[in-house]
Amino acid sequence: MENNINHERDYKVIDELSDNVFLVRSNLDGQLYVKKDLDMYSLEIYEYLKEHHINNTPIIHNVFTADKDLIVIEEFISGKTLNEYVIKNGPFSEDESIAIIKSLCYIIRDLHNCNPPIIHRDIKPENIIIKSDGSVVLLDMNAAKFYSDKQTKDTYLLGTYGYAAPEQYGFGKANKASDIYGLGKVLNFMLTGDVNKPVYGAIGDIVRECTEIDYTNRYQNVDALLKALRTRLSIFTGLSKFKKVVLFLFFVFVTLMFLTMESEEITNVAALWVMRVLYYITFMATILFAINFGGIWKKTGIDRIKNSLLRIVVASLITVGIFVVGIILSATLVNGIQNNWR
Repeated sequence: MENNINHERDYKVIDELSDNVFLVRSNLDGQLYVKKDLDMYSLEIYEYLKEHHINNTPIIHNVFTADKDLIVIEEFISGKTLNEYVIKNGPFSEDESIAIIKSLCYIIRDLHNCNPPIIHRDIKPENIIIKSDGSVVLLDMNAAKFYSDKQTKDTYLLGTYGYAAPEQYGFGKANKASDIYGLGKVLNFMLTGDVNKPVYGAIGDIVRECTEIDYTNRYQNVDALLKALRTRLSIFTGLSKFKKVVLFLFFVFVTLMFLTMESEEITNVAALWVMRVLYYITFMATILFAINFGGIWKKTGIDRIKNSLLRIVVASLITVGIFVVGIILSATLVNGIQNNWR
């Protein structure tokens, strides 16, 4: 670290972005940077990150002292914060929220894989930027710390109310599960626009496990959270074992029912099997679309309909349309086979 207050003269302030955070232009290379004046900080964290850049976080270009403060010069990231996006556009869709959280998980995993692990401790919408190309950047290492097994509780109580884990308020020491708590709260905010508004369904189960009061009941690392997010689209997610068995048996029954169905009007064996398979496909396509399996509503544009009632009506009409068209096409093809193969 350089200890020279004259370095401040190398940067001209262009704008104040927030308290003690400034957009500056370097007098040396003419580039834009962000300049932070910190009175509470971990010098070791910033020195480490200056030498070991973490992907999708701002590059630390310079770190030096001015009186008792730490001056950090870092890469300027252009884009909108999650908070700005939600204020302007409303909550993200479920698929968009999951994609962003996955991107954040990869960043946090890199931080946690440092030696010793770095705990961010301030994961919140204002510290997450979506760039114009859609990539996600995590800002602000002001509250970050190295994790130590020997420490019993945090020396400083840092973090943002509503997003900081309970152990960051003097009930213990921040750990990897503390950042999981922040990710869960951010996911809650993206889905509802309100960090305290409940989320339901399988994704709500994930939010609740991320944000358990007792950190031992949360996902213990981002890989466990990523696994849960990857399986979220399964219709079995979030169900009890009993319900999973019942649902499995139901689909087995439906499959057997369609593949053994008979018709007095169809005497041709090939036509009969075509009818069975096509009717089964039609039934499954109708059911899977109706329950939005695999996020298909987003792929068909239904998710972009803001009015929830209109969204349900449109989805219902398309569901009925899939069933009707499937039956008509199946019957037409089966009749064609039956007539031509007599």
